[in-house]
Amino acid sequence: MTSEDFVRAVKIQTSDAAVHGAVAMLKRPAGRKPREKDVRLSEWYGRISDTDQRMLELALKEAAELAVFEFLCVLDGVTVVEDTPTKGDLELYFVKDSQRIRINVPDGEELHNIFNRLCAEPAFPSVRNPDMTAGDAGDAVQLKGKLRVGDEMDLHHVPEKYASIATISDYDQNTAPAVALLKPEHRKLHS
Repeated sequence: MTSEDFVRAVKIQTSDAAVHGAVAMLKRPAGRKPREKDVRLSEWYGRISDTDQRMLELALKEAAELAVFEFLCVLDGVTVVEDTPTKGDLELYFVKDSQRIRINVPDGEELHNIFNRLCAEPAFPSVRNPDMTAGDAGDAVQLKGKLRVGDEMDLHHVPEKYASIATISDYDQNTAPAVALLKPEHRKLHS
């Protein structure tokens, strides 16, 4: 995993997915009984002109990309998360098997600059995942193995992981039950 691989995956899984998911929710709110706020937004979106809908989508894209850009600035240490005279550093590592790779390398290209470069390219299209669909359930580690970058799905532990760690002895987040959810639906869940 290189810094660019990481940023590309982050872009697909965050800002691109957020815009796509938000627009999908505006067109058709998720769930059998959508929240009143989502229904009102959807009705409003349906009443505005096609030109205004495209402008809104551009504004959503700008907001999503700015949020991710600023988070990457935090990881790069060019903005701060503490109000002390001396500042600490964040170190981000990708760990897989015995491999440990620093992603925000101090002498490498900064993550926020990589992100800006990738934002100038066309958005990555959604990926169809033939191995999994929203609603699939099973052990978290098995489902995680089926996820694909850009498939617009997340995993949600059932019951919620943090509460389970606090209340279930010998809880194992890898073998715990989970469900695959579309990103906008996952966002709507309350812990």
